[in-house]
Amino acid sequence: MDRWLRENYKQCNNSKSNKWATSDENISHQKDEGFIDPCDIEYNKQFDRLAKGGIVPITKLGTWIFNELKLYKPQHEIIWNIEQLDILIDEINALLPTITNERITATLKERLLKVHEEYRSYTKQLGYLN
Repeated sequence: MDRWLRENYKQCNNSKSNKWATSDENISHQKDEGFIDPCDIEYNKQFDRLAKGGIVPITKLGTWIFNELKLYKPQHEIIWNIEQLDILIDEINALLPTITNERITATLKERLLKVHEEYRSYTKQLGYLN
């Protein structure tokens, strides 16, 4: 786990510690307040993603989580975009060796360069948010 992820994971868990919605540590939410494990299938039912990566709550519990974890902050959108670009970079890199047409290869390399530039732009934005 890289340094940024470790620090933000710790920060996320710390932000939950004083906001536990029940008196039982094994019960994470009650009615429209509390948290859901992000790995739980119910978690994704609480939110939607905008085309640019912004998070939108779609339930009352989702709204509570959204506000308590400050999911409206720009880093959540930026991180999502970085993840999407990383997937695209991997896909283009895997595809490049299989293409024999030089024109298509050149076009893919130009696209890869633009994706790398966009990726760098987002990572720099993250640095300015801290």
